[in-house]
Amino acid sequence: MTASVTTGKKTHSEAKHAPGKSHWYIYAYCLLLSGVICSISWPGFMNYDGIHTLEQARVGFSDPFYPALMIYIQGLCDRIYAGPGLMFAIQTVVYMLAWGQLVRLCRFAPIISIITLTLVAFFPPILGPSLSVFKDVGMMAFFFAATVLMLTYRSGGRRSTLWCALGCIFVGSGYRLGALAPVAPLVVWWSFLFIEGHRHQLKKIWRQVLALTATLMFALTGTFYVLNNYQLPNFSYRVPKFKYLPGNIFDITELFDLVGMSYYSGEILIPPEFIGKTQSFEIGDVRAVYHPEHLNLSFDSGEKRLIRCYTVPSTRMQELWISAVTKHPLAYLRHRLAVLQQLLSIGRDVVFIPAEPGIIENKLGVSFTPSPLTAPAVSWILWSAGTPLSAPWVYYTLALPLLWWHVRRRAWCSGAVIAGISSAFLYLASMIPTVAEADLRYHCWSLAAILGSLVLTISLIPKVRLKDRA
Repeated sequence: MTASVTTGKKTHSEAKHAPGKSHWYIYAYCLLLSGVICSISWPGFMNYDGIHTLEQARVGFSDPFYPALMIYIQGLCDRIYAGPGLMFAIQTVVYMLAWGQLVRLCRFAPIISIITLTLVAFFPPILGPSLSVFKDVGMMAFFFAATVLMLTYRSGGRRSTLWCALGCIFVGSGYRLGALAPVAPLVVWWSFLFIEGHRHQLKKIWRQVLALTATLMFALTGTFYVLNNYQLPNFSYRVPKFKYLPGNIFDITELFDLVGMSYYSGEILIPPEFIGKTQSFEIGDVRAVYHPEHLNLSFDSGEKRLIRCYTVPSTRMQELWISAVTKHPLAYLRHRLAVLQQLLSIGRDVVFIPAEPGIIENKLGVSFTPSPLTAPAVSWILWSAGTPLSAPWVYYTLALPLLWWHVRRRAWCSGAVIAGISSAFLYLASMIPTVAEADLRYHCWSLAAILGSLVLTISLIPKVRLKDRA
């Protein structure tokens, strides 16, 4: 394999993988698949989070627990086309067109391209969440587009392609409050491509790459801190208006951890406000309400249920959490391992919430009417949810040898594979201590990155075989 020592010019290896000019049918087929996906759940399934963000987009921010950029985008889309439909279509089309460009870069035969696109479009662990208007799906779509655009630039694309990739990174980062961890590897690769393009030699550039990465990460962090905490254009602070919501997003995780540590330590660590003054609460009651797959189940299960009463000051919640972790570190670790097991669907018969069909009752005038494709698509998703096909642990396990192979072999697409898989594992690592639910949708970007890496690796098989025979 030829290593590149110049920039601005394509190496022989890169030129062989530059996209051809007669592949219009790929993009047309991607648009067709996008239309089919949209028709399954138009205008997009919506749970409480989806309805709540649409409401904020229409009437203004009511709390700081939802990413501001997503709400601004949804507000703009809602003004152009009332309801969630336009935003749903955008996330679907961006994701599928990115797949079309990736398949084009792989230079598959037409029939292989069509088969590949069909399989990834209806890949159940991504299709299920993608039928909804979720912030996780939007982040996936734009991160995947950014990765493919950077790979396109690496394969001889124009400089404008790299700037478009940075734009997709910015938008994708704004879709989720926890997106800064998975975006870091993408920013590193973007910085490398940018610095590489301004130098004639690939020597001693990592210092500049790290400096640019730190600058971009600082800019992203600062920008989204302002957007997520202050409402534009008057920069008024976003204060929760509903008493049942926590005063801080970390309150949710801290309460979840206190319930879990109570379960494993045998000591009641839950604040009395969540238990109530009218009922006695013993450790047996904790065992009845504790569910490591989702905090909300603690409010809906057991004879003595926890009370949604987020009136505890955030400072006191932090003090209780720190005291409990210090006193019962083993219980905390056991609780978090149980959550990770649920998150990866290890030992589960069915993955947790593979899809959320329908639109919940709302006052926004948004409703859902099933199409002829809705029932078979949902049936396919629910069936696969009980098989390894939808289990996240399968794909994280598969990603490890892919990452190892590309670090060692350095193929034309290794940058995309290493950045994508590294991003997937960083995202998973960031969820281990913070997540309070094990929904499948949290894995959307990670599964897309791993699936894309697998397709890119498969595209190398003919070349590898020829090399082995030589």
